[in-house]
Amino acid sequence: MDAFSCYLDAGRFSGFPYDQTRYSHLLYAGDILVFGPSTISNAQALNETLGGFGHISGLYINRDKSSILFSRNSQMATDIKNFLGKIQYLKFTIANTIAYWIREEIIPKDCCKIFNRLCARFLYHGSTYVRKLHLIAWNNTSLPYCYGGLGIPDINSMYFGHACSLWRFYTLDSPINSWFRSNFESPFKPVNTKASKFWKLISDTAIRVKHLLKFHVTHSNCKLSMSWNPWVNGLSLANISSSLPPSNTMAREYIFNCCWVLKNDFPRQLIQLISSTPIVDCDICASWTGKGTPNYKNFRKVFFADLIKVPWYKFIWHKRIALRYSSYTGLAVCNGLKTADVLAKRNIIIHSIFPLCDKKDESISHLFFQCQYSFQILETLLPDVRGLLLRPKMLQLFEFF
Repeated sequence: MDAFSCYLDAGRFSGFPYDQTRYSHLLYAGDILVFGPSTISNAQALNETLGGFGHISGLYINRDKSSILFSRNSQMATDIKNFLGKIQYLKFTIANTIAYWIREEIIPKDCCKIFNRLCARFLYHGSTYVRKLHLIAWNNTSLPYCYGGLGIPDINSMYFGHACSLWRFYTLDSPINSWFRSNFESPFKPVNTKASKFWKLISDTAIRVKHLLKFHVTHSNCKLSMSWNPWVNGLSLANISSSLPPSNTMAREYIFNCCWVLKNDFPRQLIQLISSTPIVDCDICASWTGKGTPNYKNFRKVFFADLIKVPWYKFIWHKRIALRYSSYTGLAVCNGLKTADVLAKRNIIIHSIFPLCDKKDESISHLFFQCQYSFQILETLLPDVRGLLLRPKMLQLFEFF
């Protein structure tokens, strides 16, 4: 502890001044309390100090047992309170924390529902305790940009992306993969009722991505199950015939000198079908036929493949977006802003006259385009709209430019 204290004092981290000295930390029996101004440069300095001390001493910080607190008057706390800060906090801090836990555990469904409920309250109301109306359900909020959401990862898609690691089941040799093969044989084999929740998740995911995997019988180190992997023209022997070899039989047991050695263990027609399957000269017995490379990002895209992309997402979520404006624009297109007309559809009646012009009823269209005051600002920023015969709507304006 004394060594860390000296190393922290010698670094760039700045504590709070008092009289002629500065105080930056307190040492306890098993804990260290570090405090200082909440600036980005100070946070970077602390991170460098912790990393440097760990590199020298071999004593690294356990981030799972550490916490950070902000003063209510700090700029970081203020950033977290606004809508942009809350999106970034959920998207990076909370989502990455959950992504770490789902690698080790299956979170109960009730906990997932509570987590989604708390995230929705925090995003739309700034508190996890209040119960207020939010116009867009969390399931729609946590969709990717191209499906009309705000790009915040949800638990189900993260589980799916992690479960697609079954790709490594056929491409990597590791003790855990060998253990799975010896106990369960194949993800495509019907799941035993006594199987763990994790293996059931792997099996369900394997069936879902089966059409995106192509299996090859290799002459060396073939990891395919003889009965359950779909290596026979996209089908498994269990789908074709009821005459199956003993349990936990691998395809390599019937290969010798790059040729099939089947004897009379199978019916004649099945022997002909198996013999027509080529034995390739490579070490990888499975290849990915989906879009892109087989990684976590593309696996999550497969999870949402059944949804229909919204046509306007390219206008809002482009490469040079300002998240502050794009997020509110996305809410406006999805009727997520609490204007008088949107609230009236939910039997919430408020004063409907728009306060800026005090003439027409408040609506999203009137807020941005129909109001004379708003349209004058739009004409100043985009002079080409003066040539339009009628006041545009938001999607019409995107298509016009």
